[in-house]
Amino acid sequence: VARRLHPHVAPTVLQLLQCALCAPHTHRQDNKQPQSEWPERERSADSDAYVSDGSKFQEAKVPQLVQQILKQVPQDELRMFVKAFLLETNSTAVRWQAHALLLAIYNNSSQSDQASLVSLLWGIWPTLPQYGRKAAQFVDLLGYFTLKTPDIDTEKYVGSAVELLRNQNQLLSSHGNAALYAALSAYVELDGYYLESEPCLVCNNPEVPMATIKLPTIKIDSKFTTTTQIVKLVSSHMISRISLRIGDIKRSKMVRTINFYYNNRTVQAVQELKNRPGMWHKAKRVQLQSGQSEVRVDFPLPIVACNLMMEYADFYENQQATGESLQCPRCSQSVPANPGVCANCGENVFQCHKCRAINYDEKDPFLCHACGFCKYAKFDYTLTARPCCAVDTIENDEERKKMVQTIGALLDKADRVYRQLVANKPVLESLLHKISEHRLEGRAGDENSNASNTSFSGAQINRVIQTLAHKYCVDSKGHFEDLSKIIQKVLACRKELVAYDRSQSEQLKGDTLPVYAGLVQNYDSDLSKESGGGCYGCSLACAEHCLTLLRALASQPEHRTRLCRFGLVQELVQHNLHRGTPQEEVRALICLVTRDNLPATEQLCTLLTQRITLSLMGHAASQDHNNSVRPLVLLLGSLVKVQDSVECWESRLRCIVKLWVWCCPQLTEVAGIPPAAHAILKAEALAGIPGINTSSPNSHQFALQQVALPCLRYMQQLMAPVPPAPVPSTDSEQSKDNKESTTPVTPPPPTLVQAQQVQLIHAVSAVSSPTGNVVVDLAAWLAGR
Repeated sequence: VARRLHPHVAPTVLQLLQCALCAPHTHRQDNKQPQSEWPERERSADSDAYVSDGSKFQEAKVPQLVQQILKQVPQDELRMFVKAFLLETNSTAVRWQAHALLLAIYNNSSQSDQASLVSLLWGIWPTLPQYGRKAAQFVDLLGYFTLKTPDIDTEKYVGSAVELLRNQNQLLSSHGNAALYAALSAYVELDGYYLESEPCLVCNNPEVPMATIKLPTIKIDSKFTTTTQIVKLVSSHMISRISLRIGDIKRSKMVRTINFYYNNRTVQAVQELKNRPGMWHKAKRVQLQSGQSEVRVDFPLPIVACNLMMEYADFYENQQATGESLQCPRCSQSVPANPGVCANCGENVFQCHKCRAINYDEKDPFLCHACGFCKYAKFDYTLTARPCCAVDTIENDEERKKMVQTIGALLDKADRVYRQLVANKPVLESLLHKISEHRLEGRAGDENSNASNTSFSGAQINRVIQTLAHKYCVDSKGHFEDLSKIIQKVLACRKELVAYDRSQSEQLKGDTLPVYAGLVQNYDSDLSKESGGGCYGCSLACAEHCLTLLRALASQPEHRTRLCRFGLVQELVQHNLHRGTPQEEVRALICLVTRDNLPATEQLCTLLTQRITLSLMGHAASQDHNNSVRPLVLLLGSLVKVQDSVECWESRLRCIVKLWVWCCPQLTEVAGIPPAAHAILKAEALAGIPGINTSSPNSHQFALQQVALPCLRYMQQLMAPVPPAPVPSTDSEQSKDNKESTTPVTPPPPTLVQAQQVQLIHAVSAVSSPTGNVVVDLAAWLAGR
């Protein structure tokens, strides 16, 4: 039922299901008492919303309900429920509601039903890329169910997870903007990927949270009668609360009743809505106490409105106070209500104090019919709302034609915005080329950098980088957001068009299926046909979801061997270790997968040695090589900290020492160790290839900084003994030390290399002193003998 309802109603139905199946957080098991009937819903004293009493939750009946659900709901319908509320919906709160429901269903099902549910979720797994960032809750459930369910085809599921990660890595590597995004990420913070060739239905539909908005800030037009205020909003808004603050209250006439109306009709002028009650829907009727200054109106279901109308329907009136005298709007003299003409200045006292308009039909109106001024009170409205894309409902063929014309106009506008967005790409590439080649023109009158220069006038930042950041984070982002709004509007129009056409066809056939049910079925089938693999942001989000699931699977030792067999380690080192933000998580996953697995550890060490050595061999220092070598060296530092078997740990330590020795020519010659190229390349491939440290002084310095010093630091950390706990001294000893202490002269600080060498010497002496002289054949140990 929830899937067939309107999106604004579905969360309430999901909440009802959650109250029936999920135990509340405040529920205590020791206070649970058997009850013969279901607990009644209780109405709160201060609102019309229903609240559930958590103490009346009956956990004993949950398995029966779950069995009824699994018996009456077919697998196809359950699959559509999962896709609709766990993947497709744009609301994070709704996805967590569906997450809680499926978890409750799983926990109260038999093993066979649990296996069926796991199989159903893994059947949806290949379509994960088309949902992008919205699949986090789905992945969380899938990992938990897979680990907890016995007797399932885990081999197949693990292979499917690795295969999807491999596919997404290939898409990311071959993406047309991959190199541009990678270059941009070195200089600016990428909050989004704004240079895509096609609009993405996920990235172009961001979730906007509810916010507190002053009504005048989203008002573009307003009209008034003597008792009503009609407001046209800048766009459709989903409103969950209206707050009113009444100030400057006059006791002579106070509001008793306020009626709130709304509609979602797009009109050219708000005058079209005036004196037309049939176009309005009543949202709420509020009764006020005499002198009440604050009102809060909460809607159980949010209303979607383009226009609002507030009607002041009833009043508290003091006839004696209003009938005696009035204040002149010009000279503020007290004037008798009859005849209502000021004897001092001759003004009509019934005219508006703000715009001087006179209402000849009603002498003393509550609101001015021209400007809306009220002399009895001041009304300040605040909305809790967010913008949304809602369109007019199509009721006849004429409105259908208008909707088609609207879609065409929106698509033309989207094409113009897209062309402006695409035009930014060559500009960004040119700026990146200037930065990489150090060709800074430095012209003060550069038009592209004027705006950014003013915003960063106090900071010493390269002007080309400033221009690059402004072009991508301001211009491109602005065009992307405009395009997103247009695409959302087009989707809303198309949904309404499909709903109208389907309702017309159902009427001709005599079918009584709900209109929205058909729309959801249509939309679901269309969405499932899309590959969803063209968006860089969605592919990157899917790869991160794969890493999350694989990290959960790797928590069990039996799955680690499968992951190594499917080539996960090589895939992570080749692609994911250098891309994206969660590089620390990738390193943790690699350490976890190769834990207590000597063949996998040796294979990983060989792979890292080859990649680092080939990156350094014959190349000068550059930013590109820094980005390629640094993640590999950081991975070595994480690997050597893993506490598992001695054989695996020694293999990882041998890799670090070997790289350190290869970066130090003197050590290589003294120890008789062959150069790095001879260890990783065949003899026929060595002709004309220099060693690591012989190509140029820059490459030698780069190898020392990026590889040798980090490896030296890792070894120093391993050999440094644990510092002993300080022994507390007595008061007499402390006073004696204070008397004898003098202020020493501070020596100059040593360099980084000198400090690390001193620490290494102290660490080696501290470790070897109790064991005597130990002689190690370094070449033989590095060779594995």
